[in-house]
Amino acid sequence: MRRFVGFLVSLESLAMVAALVVGVDAPGQADVPQRRGKTVDRLTGVIASSSDPSGVASPAAPNPNPNAFVACQNTAGHPHRPPFCRARTWVVTGGGPTTGESSRLAAALGLPEVPLAPDGALRWLDEAHFQFVPTRASTPEPGDELDEDGQPTAVEALDVPALAQVPILSDDKALRRANRALRRAGLLPAGAHGEIGHSMLELVGTGDPSSTLPAMSVPLDTHVSYHLTLGGLRLVGPGAKVKLVFDGAGRTTQLYYALRRVAPGPDVAIMPPAEAENACAKAYRLSPGGEPQRTHQQAQILRVTAELVYFAPPPSLPVRALYPHFLCSGRIPGEESAEDVLLRELVIPAVLDVPAVQVTASFDGLQVTAEAQVTGGTPPFTFQWSAETTTLDPDDATAGPILNYAPAPRSFEFDDEVSVVVTDANALTGSRRRPGRMSQARNGPRAINR
Repeated sequence: MRRFVGFLVSLESLAMVAALVVGVDAPGQADVPQRRGKTVDRLTGVIASSSDPSGVASPAAPNPNPNAFVACQNTAGHPHRPPFCRARTWVVTGGGPTTGESSRLAAALGLPEVPLAPDGALRWLDEAHFQFVPTRASTPEPGDELDEDGQPTAVEALDVPALAQVPILSDDKALRRANRALRRAGLLPAGAHGEIGHSMLELVGTGDPSSTLPAMSVPLDTHVSYHLTLGGLRLVGPGAKVKLVFDGAGRTTQLYYALRRVAPGPDVAIMPPAEAENACAKAYRLSPGGEPQRTHQQAQILRVTAELVYFAPPPSLPVRALYPHFLCSGRIPGEESAEDVLLRELVIPAVLDVPAVQVTASFDGLQVTAEAQVTGGTPPFTFQWSAETTTLDPDDATAGPILNYAPAPRSFEFDDEVSVVVTDANALTGSRRRPGRMSQARNGPRAINR
């Protein structure tokens, strides 16, 4: 057994990702990168297919107005026609790097051959050197020489002097190295901007007043994460992520590259940007009962904001196109002198043609049966069910539009709620909740009645 003693350790990456949930009330879906650390200026570019056999992404001319391609139609003279806007879609023409590009990138970084993953992404991790922390052997405390199996205990402690001398690659060198390697491989995205960060090891100390061990914060590596744009808007999502990590010797310790090739597609109707904050507030469930007349007021009080972006789903999803979404963020003002509470960022579809879901449910006293009816969107659809009071079997939760489950046993009447998130072929989502009161009373079963 190996034990690690001496400090309370907190390892934090200064450019780590924050969770973004795809769609309204869609738990468990992909995380999306978020900017932290240095300020990043937005650059404009288009990641597009290229006739060049090297696969170099075609650059786009800078667009001074990121929303210039969004056209809104004023329907004020037609009260029965809600206002709408149109925005460009991007047709997926390729799933990621080619085998040749992967080989060239590995060679430029001094790596062995990096095979493409089944989903088309490039992943590499040097387990021996990634976020390496120097340690030294330590003597077990009296009575702790053997573990529970009677084996000698190997105790390791941080080697503080060596840790203070860990070399770090400079920001400029890391950025140049990353750009050069991606450019040689033909994989440097047009309009991309690299942001530098460091994984930090923070030594908090043991809390022992007699301890002479110092508290310190030490960088372990230098990483370059790229912020991407598409048609003048930010491109976010697990399917739009390019990151390289280097140790102090310039060795690549981690590589992740997930980026589809796209070309301009047809325009689609989207929600007017002026209504996006209302939609974000509703997505946050800040409006009791979903009352539209309260949503705008709460959006202002709670400082909900919305940014029009393009969302790239995980590379494992074979989507046909990338669609505009709204990136929702917000904060709840702290009471009196308390700090504001930051809300989790969400991504909701901006397009109007998303799956619309209706749910019916019944309960026979032993089993709940729920069914989702879907209109709109692009088939095929996937379904993710959940229940408020019962943990569903994973196979049942994703089986399809019909859910059957036995609720956790309870006495007499109780409330339950079934929810479903429907995802279409373009990773656009719709959701619906169905609350109800169930009865397992002695007078017989009672159906869900709400």
